[in-house]
Amino acid sequence: MTCTPSSWRRARRGLALLALSGAAGCASASTAPGTLLAEVWSRVEFDTSGQAARVEVVGEADYPPRFVQEVRARLARARIQPPVVDGAAAVLSTGVKLEFEITPGTPQATVRIANLSIGPLPIRRPYAPFPDDIARAADWEGSVTASCTVGEAGVCQAITVRASAGVAESARRFARESLERWAFEPQRVNGRPVDAVHTERFDLRARRLEPEDFRQDKFQRILQNR
Repeated sequence: MTCTPSSWRRARRGLALLALSGAAGCASASTAPGTLLAEVWSRVEFDTSGQAARVEVVGEADYPPRFVQEVRARLARARIQPPVVDGAAAVLSTGVKLEFEITPGTPQATVRIANLSIGPLPIRRPYAPFPDDIARAADWEGSVTASCTVGEAGVCQAITVRASAGVAESARRFARESLERWAFEPQRVNGRPVDAVHTERFDLRARRLEPEDFRQDKFQRILQNR
């Protein structure tokens, strides 16, 4: 997913405010104009009852402790239908993505969890070169959705790309070539790697803009400048 740097600065500020306040306000179920999106990945082990028995927030040391506590608490309440192996419930080790909707406001941003999904955990996400034709197109923006099967080796296989009519072929190629570069931790069932599907939406705009990670020092700068 791509967005403007200013949008990600506001997104990080919203998450920082959530972390420091320890609470989030209510938000509309629909994405309103000005609402920002951010994601946080975790490694989670679900036991045979489908309960989260172990949670590790990826990059935990880079986030404020209270934000990590909030993420852990949300994931601890998650439940899944455990996989079945030879007629018995099995342990699932997987990546879990929490997607946040952040609505800037005064005195506090409104933050809510928009979605929780499980799948192979991305551990390396380099992007393909941004399409020149899109970079030159004034005010152009569009999105494509790419899916692939992540096998035991942790790389994408059988990539498929979906886009609405009128989206440039270069945008589809950008999504495909990006996923080809990514690396994942595959899901594991009872400790054995299994194939699983990863789906990613790429939002492209006329200027090349890639998302930044939220980092502890950046949280402090954002709060000082708010």
